[in-house]
Order: sequence, then C-alpha cells, then structure tokens
Amino acid sequence: MTGMRTIGARLLPTTIVGLILLFLAFPIVVVVVVSFSSATYLTFPPPAFGWRWYSAYFGSEDWLRPTWLSLWVAAATVVLATLLGTLAALGIARLPRALRVVAAGLILSPLILRASIATVMATSRTSSMEIAASEVPKFGR
Repeated sequence: MTGMRTIGARLLPTTIVGLILLFLAFPIVVVVVVSFSSATYLTFPPPAFGWRWYSAYFGSEDWLRPTWLSLWVAAATVVLATLLGTLAALGIARLPRALRVVAAGLILSPLILRASIATVMATSRTSSMEIAASEVPKFGR
C-alpha cells in the first residue's frame, strides 16, 4: 500500500506539470502548424503545406527592418543588463552588511514598487465603486 502512495505522490505532480506545460505550449504548436498553411486566411487544420507566409515576411522590407531593429535592441539590452547586473552584484557583495541590505533594497525596489502601485490602483478603483468596508465579506471568522 505504501508503494502505491509513493508512486501516486510522484506521478500526480508530474502529471499536473505536464498538463500545465501542454496547456501553455499547445497554442504555440497550433500557430506554428497554421503558419505553414497555403490558405489565404487562418484555418486549422491547414488545407495544404506552403511557404506563402514566410516568403511574404522575408520578402518584405517593411517587416525585416523592424525585425532587425528589435533584435539589435534585444542584444544591446542583454549585454547592458548583464554588465550592470554583474557590476551591481560584485559591488553589493563587497559592502558591509548594513549597506548591503540597503543597496539590495534599492536595486529590488522597482519590483516591490510595481506591486505596491498595482495594489494602490486596485484599492482606489474599489473605493471609487463606493463599496463600503462593512459590505466586504470577512473570511476566517
């Protein structure tokens, strides 16, 4: 009986993760399959295999110019972020403990501040709907 529980305890999380990944990846697979369609509109399954959309994309300067610009900006961002992140990590590691906590907090503040701003925005929208605090259900009592 214990062996069955062990197998089930290992199989269930693996199955759940597999289903989540399938759920996330399936739309990408559909888009890739449809991109090789010979039809003039999106249809699934594709009526026939074709390179029509790829030849239109790679043959158009209106699409290639922004694509190269996006790739250049992405590469520059990767290099700059890696350089600045490495320098910041090295600098913070050499600081005394008290300053290290402050510096790490300043570097992480955009992440924290973003969540705080979202909370304030949600709260202000809720209060603008004139929902009284007494009307909000209290759970756990």
